[in-house]
Amino acid sequence: MKKNIPEPTLRRLSWYLRYLERFKEKGAEVISSKELSLALGLSDAQVRRDLFTLGGFGKRGVGYNVENLYDFLVSFFGLDREQKAILVGCGNLGKALLQYKGFRKRKFIITYAFDVDKRIIGGEIGDVLIEDVNDMKRRVQTNKIMFGVIATPAASAQDIVDRMIDAGVKGILNFAPIRLQVPSGIALTPVDFAIELEWLSYHMHHKVKT
Repeated sequence: MKKNIPEPTLRRLSWYLRYLERFKEKGAEVISSKELSLALGLSDAQVRRDLFTLGGFGKRGVGYNVENLYDFLVSFFGLDREQKAILVGCGNLGKALLQYKGFRKRKFIITYAFDVDKRIIGGEIGDVLIEDVNDMKRRVQTNKIMFGVIATPAASAQDIVDRMIDAGVKGILNFAPIRLQVPSGIALTPVDFAIELEWLSYHMHHKVKT
């Protein structure tokens, strides 16, 4: 398998995994690149090129074994084992994220949540206890937690990411509306709803009419 797969290809592979999961649930045993391309709005050739980066999957005239390709992608993305995570920021967004079933479905288990608000520290969201953010480093290091989720206001996000990294977190999902600075070796993925809405608005207002 080739290394250094381009990010656009990685994102498409993630979508392939999602659709393969649906085909698998329907009991499909084989799927063609044409079926995947139609489901995702891609060209047949693009699908074949993307899957070629994974190695020798698929047979000409037959297609791809759904279960084998699905299992490979699950392992490829590191989703074949449970991974503990922490969340910092337990406001409305943080509460929603703690109850989001998609994390657990992908085996990301948020085991600890932290905040600075004394009024909510000690409470629970689902089965997760909200703790003082000053206890974060101890929890991370004791439990060897590698993943963190930031759902704080923008003003405090850089301080939180610095503290996460100091504690030993290596992968961070950032929902705070600010660009964060991290050292090399730290994986940071931003999720900015405002930017997505701006892009959507742009495409809606500048869509070429036929």
